[in-house]
Amino acid sequence: ATGCDKPTTMTKYSVSSTSSSSSASSSASASASAPASSASSASASSLGQAWNQQMSCNNSKSKKNEPASSVEASTSKPLQIDEFETFVDRPKMMMGPLTFQHFNELWSIAERHIHIDTEALENSPAVKNANNKLGNKEQKSAQYGRTTPPALQKIAEITNLTSDQIFLDIGHGIGNAPLQMAYTIGCKARGIELVESRHHIAVNCFKYNLERQLMIIQERDDMVHQVGEVELRVGTLSDKQHFDFLTSVDVTLYNNAHGVFGHKTQKNTSDLTRPTLDAYVAKIFVSMKSGSKMVTLDPLLCLGRTLSEENAMRTQRGLEESLDASFFECTEHWLDGGSFTWSLPDSRVKVYVYTRVFQSSDRALFLCSNPKCDAAKSCMPIAVLQADDGVLLNKDCIYCCTQQKGHVRSTRNKTSNIRPVVARNRGARNSTKLSGKRKQRN
Repeated sequence: ATGCDKPTTMTKYSVSSTSSSSSASSSASASASAPASSASSASASSLGQAWNQQMSCNNSKSKKNEPASSVEASTSKPLQIDEFETFVDRPKMMMGPLTFQHFNELWSIAERHIHIDTEALENSPAVKNANNKLGNKEQKSAQYGRTTPPALQKIAEITNLTSDQIFLDIGHGIGNAPLQMAYTIGCKARGIELVESRHHIAVNCFKYNLERQLMIIQERDDMVHQVGEVELRVGTLSDKQHFDFLTSVDVTLYNNAHGVFGHKTQKNTSDLTRPTLDAYVAKIFVSMKSGSKMVTLDPLLCLGRTLSEENAMRTQRGLEESLDASFFECTEHWLDGGSFTWSLPDSRVKVYVYTRVFQSSDRALFLCSNPKCDAAKSCMPIAVLQADDGVLLNKDCIYCCTQQKGHVRSTRNKTSNIRPVVARNRGARNSTKLSGKRKQRN
């Protein structure tokens, strides 16, 4: 039961709200309807003189009670919300996005407004227990794991995310990834979430409070920070109404660690024909424009071989190299320990960055690697997606029916960097069962 309180007095990036919402709205409407009124001008002038006197008085005071933070030191007596409406027409200085430190301070204020910190919120039933309440036909179970702010900052550096691009988080959870990218990079950010309770927390708690606090500090400092627009949706990847929303982006974050979006998401594991969520995400990546990138925590093996691997094989088989041999490249990067809430502090996590390469067509293409195929010799490309309504990617040559081979998932243990979870009395239950079996044998 987390609420979305209106801003109260805070020590960093905040103001005290002493007027009611009705008086604030009436003041805003009055300033908008009659900007040239002499009465409002006189009121603003007197209020501005009073504010300047208060500023000079605060600056002349002793620095004994000044806060240690540089952000706090630059703030004097906070303005009232109704005063913001009076100064709303003043010219503002254009600034860049917020710094990483300033965003973390805004996030801390949002936590105080909802009366719970992020870690406690993630252990609440609205976030954690939602994994067992899925009724979606494509997904059997879910998993929650938040990407920490330093890891998101590293991902932005790896992908060269800029302010003129669009960022997408598949499974946005409480919305921390899209919000951080929009506020610290200045780009447009999107997110889609299946669990409605997590989406509600992201929109009505964190997104609302961050936007409110940003408006307050901009009016206080006469600055406009370059913060991107954030759009969060609740829905499934298979819903066609979200397809353009998911594919018209530049950088996508897809937290599919340890096969959580692979075979574990199938409703019936014996039904091998049912597409996994990895297959839906692979289609999204194939449909993205050339040059776009997708960051995953587990390899998307259904994509097949990379452009470098396909050209190396074509060279071995006496075929000519081509940019149409495959539609993507993949690079591996390492993130520091503790980059995710489920990872150990001293264990690094590997991430995979898939990049859509530029080919002879905007559509994703591949070439047959059969040396006996005439299409392979003449470099005749084949579309990866044969039908727009299809989910599975095409891996067969339409000329010789040779199937394109890909990578095989490794069976080695990948749980070395997972935070251990101790089950209560598990050892005691096992010992009790063993003793009971021994008694029966005796």
